[in-house]
Amino acid sequence: MKASIKKICQTGFLTALTVAATMIHLPIPATNGYINAGDAIILLTAFFFGLKSAAFVGGVGSAVADIFLGYANWAPFTLVIKAAMGVAAAAIFQRDERVSLRNVAACVVAEFVMIAGYFAGALPSGGFAYAIGAVPSNVIQAIGGVLIFTALAAALRKSGVDKLF
Repeated sequence: MKASIKKICQTGFLTALTVAATMIHLPIPATNGYINAGDAIILLTAFFFGLKSAAFVGGVGSAVADIFLGYANWAPFTLVIKAAMGVAAAAIFQRDERVSLRNVAACVVAEFVMIAGYFAGALPSGGFAYAIGAVPSNVIQAIGGVLIFTALAAALRKSGVDKLF
């Protein structure tokens, strides 16, 4: 199936937006990582554009940001983790509902994928103590991503802009 020009442009824009939202970050020296708002864009993409776009935007956008920020060693992990996060959210979201238990579950599952993915990715490089030490900052990032997503999705729905997608 061929992708439309509109879909390609939307996906490209959202990928760039994910890079930008991820690059606006708060470094966490203890874990040599950072907290960012990129998760919100991944969740928005999953909610409004579906599985394929969410996988691409989450994986590629976040991995490119890792490279730009000097975390190239994490880019392969990020590519897989954030793509999986987008897929998980898109597979669960119920797009015709503003607030539903299913949509809350979609956010929780997607963010759990992110937290578990980075935990597993950190084990080989720093061991259990290092991996568990990164969990709190990933939880903060997850909560922030869900809150930002919720606000942006509500604003897009209320303004009617989502009808243009």
